[in-house]
Amino acid sequence: MNSLEDAFLNITLQEEKKSSHVEAELVSVTSIPVSPTIPDVIKKEATYNFWAQLSACFKKRFLVTKRSPQGYFSVIQPIAFIITATILPNTIDQPERRIASFVAFIAVGFTANCSIYCGSTVYDREKRTK
Repeated sequence: MNSLEDAFLNITLQEEKKSSHVEAELVSVTSIPVSPTIPDVIKKEATYNFWAQLSACFKKRFLVTKRSPQGYFSVIQPIAFIITATILPNTIDQPERRIASFVAFIAVGFTANCSIYCGSTVYDREKRTK
């Protein structure tokens, strides 16, 4: 080797030989013959039952709600905001402010509930619940 360039060329040639050897192994692994018989389960046409899927979704949501405190907040929080929205405006004298406070509490309650509910899928993946 006379120069640094020759050293780099030799290194790249050695890496190419290694990568071609790895590719040859991958080709030999992927060329394993697959049995020609297809299982009967794959041949069956899929059937969908709306009520069975809906009940499975409700059961899953019930179990996740029962296991995590986040589920309790998604139920209790909107109820608390609705009760507050119905009681608090009665203490306000002006009708415009009464309506505005009612709408504000309802909006905040259901927005918080939606964010908890939509975030529950991320929570389920994080905790690996099924």
